[in-house]
Amino acid sequence: MRFRHLFISAAILSSCSVPDGDRMPILIDAVIDGDTSEYSFRKGDRMGLYAVCPAGEMASAGNCVDNAGFTYDGSSWSSERQTLWTDDVTPADLYCYCPYRENLEDAGKLVFETRTSQDTEENYHASEFLYGRILNVEPTSETVKITARSLMSRFCITVLPGAGYTEERLEAEGISISLVGLRTAAEIDLVSGTPAAAGEMQRIIPLRTESGWKAMIVPQKVTGWDVINMTVGGKSCHLGMDVIFEPGKMYSCTITVDELVDGVNLGIDSWEDLGIDYGGNVD
Repeated sequence: MRFRHLFISAAILSSCSVPDGDRMPILIDAVIDGDTSEYSFRKGDRMGLYAVCPAGEMASAGNCVDNAGFTYDGSSWSSERQTLWTDDVTPADLYCYCPYRENLEDAGKLVFETRTSQDTEENYHASEFLYGRILNVEPTSETVKITARSLMSRFCITVLPGAGYTEERLEAEGISISLVGLRTAAEIDLVSGTPAAAGEMQRIIPLRTESGWKAMIVPQKVTGWDVINMTVGGKSCHLGMDVIFEPGKMYSCTITVDELVDGVNLGIDSWEDLGIDYGGNVD
């Protein structure tokens, strides 16, 4: 498992009567689960933090810390709030998420939307949602590690030349891909870290990479005969799918383009999702 380490220094406000000078600061080492996300924090990113102490059920308000915002400066995180453990003995539950949402009224229903145009690195990056929590943490002067994982799905597409085509010809004729009939909004429960697809069906334009195309997808069941819309040399084709996208998983498919007398044929050679095969052919 690959981890990218980032350091957060946080101090959590509390109504405890212990003087601030006698309380330890909360130090958090946030790491991204590289098996679920390609994300790496960038300067200016913002993260939200909740702390429940004593450890117990998190609420939208009334916790030790309610949605404290932290900003990443390129090497560490900072907040306007002073952050301290309640005392030396009271354990706490810590929750973090990124990107930060100000004025969040309901921690059980944070509405997040992936971009419909993910054809730039910026928009693709902005379509990721990270979440982490660690429960029943004993107060300590040492760093507390929280692993943040992706709550979105990643969909990668590779296109290969088939009969009548070469890589050079495909590149010269031009390929465009879009994904249709997907929900791009999610209602996220920050207590459980569970996303639920919401909103209207949208069209997503994926990011072109050196090896193919990729897009961030809100976890959902996707069914349809024309989910993948593809144009090759001005000729439009469609491919269907019947897939359940789950949080933190990557799905990939390889599409082969064959030349026909009156157009092109697209074939899904293989899918990769924990060994599940969703292969199929569409004219």
